[in-house]
Amino acid sequence: MLWDGRELRLGLQQPRVTIKLRDKSALPLLLFPSLINLGEAYIQQKIDIEG
Repeated sequence: MLWDGRELRLGLQQPRVTIKLRDKSALPLLLFPSLINLGEAYIQQKIDIEG
């Protein structure tokens, strides 16, 4: 789920994990996915992870 309430689904199956972007400043951290970038975005409270 994006910061403005829109959803972006990846794949055809029911999602196992939902990443909610709290702020658009999280996008650069997620453009090149890695555990480091994901962890940094989470610690900086730019994203929430559910599931």
